[in-house]
Amino acid sequence: MHNKDKKNINLEVVKGFGEEWTLFDQSSLPPEEREQIFNQYFSIFPWKLISEDSEGFDLGCG
Repeated sequence: MHNKDKKNINLEVVKGFGEEWTLFDQSSLPPEEREQIFNQYFSIFPWKLISEDSEGFDLGCG
């Protein structure tokens, strides 16, 4: 990492990363509701293009 790259970091974002998992705990939701939310959120995802060999990641913040 070059020194100039270190300027492109928001320490508040880094500090709070993952905080939403504590604040918005959805573990008490019924499985049917969790599945509905998942399906709604990922409805635009190209599932038919995915195979056992596919890899993915979540890029971004926010």
